[in-house]
Amino acid sequence: MPATWTEVSGLREWTLWDSGGPTSGITPQYAKLAKIIMDTLEDLHVLQLGTVGSCSIIKLLLLFGADILMSIGNQSFSSYVDVANFD
Repeated sequence: MPATWTEVSGLREWTLWDSGGPTSGITPQYAKLAKIIMDTLEDLHVLQLGTVGSCSIIKLLLLFGADILMSIGNQSFSSYVDVANFD
C-alpha cells in the first residue's frame, strides 16, 4: 500500500492510499483538529470494509461527510471524504 505526505486543510499528514478502495475517509478527531466543517448526511450510509486474508467484514455507520482541500506536492484539489471512526 503506497503512502505519501499530503496536506489537508493546512495540516501535513502521512497518508496511506488504497488504490482498490471505493472511498476516502478521515476520522472525526482529525476533522476536529483540522477545523474541517462536517456535513450531516441526510441518508445514513453503511461503509463496508473487507479485510485481506480473512472472511471478516467491518461495517461503519456513516453520519458525516466533508469537502476538503488536499495538496500533494505542488498540486492542490478538492475532494469529498467520509468521516468515520476507522480505529
